[in-house]
Amino acid sequence: MLLLIAQVLSLNIALVIIGFQRDDRMDEEKRVKDDIVEFDEHYNSRINTANEKERVIFNLAKKYRDDSEHYMEKGDLFSAFGCITYAHGLLDGILALKGEL
Repeated sequence: MLLLIAQVLSLNIALVIIGFQRDDRMDEEKRVKDDIVEFDEHYNSRINTANEKERVIFNLAKKYRDDSEHYMEKGDLFSAFGCITYAHGLLDGILALKGEL
């Protein structure tokens, strides 16, 4: 079993050395961009019917969405993903309180 693990690790290292590694950064960037688009659609479809208290949360969520875009531009995908995830969570919280989730 240990020999098999060593062979798999050796193969993975060899593939990385010769350039056959998956471009994870591209996948992560696409994921964040897709999440921003999804957030925008959700936000735009709900903001006009939100009451005053809900608008406070909507606006906070929008700020996190904007932060996500800012971090994307700086190349910090970890923070960008965290911000857009939090923004989605805030919108989901509003829907949950309204019984729509």
